[in-house]
Amino acid sequence: MKLRIKRIFAFIIDWNIVLLPFAFIFAFLPAVLQKHPISNPLIALLMLFTFLAPFGIFLFRDAIFKGRSPGKRVFKLYVYDQKTLNTADTTQCALKNVLLPLCFFDAVIYLVTGKTLGDRVAGTLVATKQDLEAFSQETKHPVPVTTKGKAKNGLSVLAIIVACFLALFGLTQIILNQQKDTEEYKIAYRYFTESKAFEELNVDESKIRFNKYSLNTYTSHKDNSVTQTAEIGFVVKSQTFVVVCHKENDVWLVCDECTSFK
Repeated sequence: MKLRIKRIFAFIIDWNIVLLPFAFIFAFLPAVLQKHPISNPLIALLMLFTFLAPFGIFLFRDAIFKGRSPGKRVFKLYVYDQKTLNTADTTQCALKNVLLPLCFFDAVIYLVTGKTLGDRVAGTLVATKQDLEAFSQETKHPVPVTTKGKAKNGLSVLAIIVACFLALFGLTQIILNQQKDTEEYKIAYRYFTESKAFEELNVDESKIRFNKYSLNTYTSHKDNSVTQTAEIGFVVKSQTFVVVCHKENDVWLVCDECTSFK
């Protein structure tokens, strides 16, 4: 029972360590959303990352912290392969955490049976070295001499992280490219390329990078008329230019007064 309590407290320590940095991001999100609407793809991706990143880090926490999460280090716990009693590899360390949404239900099962659902899926055993020796005597399976508290790299954690960032970047580009087919984008692009500010940059259009699309809808309290405002952002030579368009009577027009350059 002592081992089970240790493991539950180790889980609590890990969750708080992972969640704390993102708690600060959550605190600033309302202020960010006041200035940048969620219709902005980059803001939407930031929110998605903020909500999903803690779960991703928690999933790979043992691999990220060299086979032993901070909570396990506090209580001198290790993750082993239940069949071989070798140190579990990265794949197993991740698999045993896939049932995180069922953590409260899983905690009850663990207190009663001494085994979590994740351990059953991954075939892992979380224990101290002393408990491992006791388990070895019960199962008559010798403890490997080379057993260490470091996960083998069954999967490259770095590759997974890079793949996630590439996926987010790719998703951002897909969303932005979809906005290029809109009427307001085409009007804003033509306005920017024909502006004096772009002419003074002395570059061709291939150097223009589309980096922002923000759409706001306003409803008049007087006559219930609806107007829309779109902010289209471009980057050239590390300089940002934003074209503001208004839609009135189903027609998009550039707002010269709102746009900061001519």
